[in-house]
Amino acid sequence: METVGSFKITPNLINAIPREAIVKVDLRNTDDRLLQDAERRLGTFLRDLADRDALEIQAPRLARLCPTAMIFVPGIGGISLNPFECTRPELPELGANVLLQTVLRPAD
Repeated sequence: METVGSFKITPNLINAIPREAIVKVDLRNTDDRLLQDAERRLGTFLRDLADRDALEIQAPRLARLCPTAMIFVPGIGGISLNPFECTRPELPELGANVLLQTVLRPAD
């Protein structure tokens, strides 16, 4: 049996990409082997989740309609889609060049 006791997301804003998520999970089982297996599977799932870019989750919606890719320029402090969003001055140009090179490359 498992329950999630709490989530702590930082920053706790609806329009910012979180830089940290803390989830407290209570796993229980009277069978130590099953408990250890559940702990292993949860750990694997969380590591895989942490390795994924949160923006990848949105791409499949468009992918059903057309070829899809996303170019992300990180905001300072993880803030995105917010009037206070800011990035290092050189990053927008690098992101635009990724888009330009992608458009100029012949399709396969």
